[in-house]
Amino acid sequence: FKKLEVLHLGLNQISSISNLHLHRLPSLRSLFLQGNMISVVEGLSECKLVDLVLDKNRIKEIGPRSLAGQWTMKRLHIEENRLRSLDHLDVMPSLELLYLGNNRIQDIHEVEKLQPLLHLKEVSLLNNPVCRRMLHRALLILRQPSLNVIDQEVITSEEREAITAYYTEHQQRQAVTMQSLSTPVEYSYSNLSQVALGGGPVVRPPARVGAYPGLVDLHWAGLSPATSSQYPVVSRAPPRFSPFNNPPAYQTAPNQPRMPSSYYYRSNAPRDRR
Repeated sequence: FKKLEVLHLGLNQISSISNLHLHRLPSLRSLFLQGNMISVVEGLSECKLVDLVLDKNRIKEIGPRSLAGQWTMKRLHIEENRLRSLDHLDVMPSLELLYLGNNRIQDIHEVEKLQPLLHLKEVSLLNNPVCRRMLHRALLILRQPSLNVIDQEVITSEEREAITAYYTEHQQRQAVTMQSLSTPVEYSYSNLSQVALGGGPVVRPPARVGAYPGLVDLHWAGLSPATSSQYPVVSRAPPRFSPFNNPPAYQTAPNQPRMPSSYYYRSNAPRDRR
């Protein structure tokens, strides 16, 4: 069988790949092991696979040596397993298709581990806990420029441009926020018109509030793009990034600037009950 290129061994109750002695098949390019009882990926170091199918097994993790040496791997199916981590997938630089549906991946930071896969064209994370909030799609579009399909849905040029623009704006607002927080602000009626709160939660001013000790929270309403660039943005933390659920708070028609129209403050000063 030295010239064998495709091997189908699905639904055979196989529990160990090492026992298959695949090193005896030097020409093997496609291996199908779906529907078995495999819990550890091993015994592939001497294979030069292009396709590997491990769906419906009992795999909990990918070890550091599990897929080592698979420089030619282009398609990996490992759906319906028990994966919680995406470690050690970066050893396949030629990987183009990755199917990870129906596993137990729940941390959004696991998705970032796919960034070294520069040739990845399609990835599926369907029915993983990490998909519940749909943040993984925006993150993948930002970090994986080569991707064309995520969760069986094609990435359109409009979607890519919208997410990129939103992320760029988010970064700029965060930079302004950090710069503003590094500069002490003296709160008084003379400079309240120069402070605008936008894109983040209402914050507590510094301890130095001059002659107005009761001023606790300040919020401007009616910010427009024209006015947001003129005032520092003060925020306790950058806004949660979600291009779908949290659009920018200031959306007005172009060339129609609106000055901040109103504000309110809450006072913690004791009330005069007389």
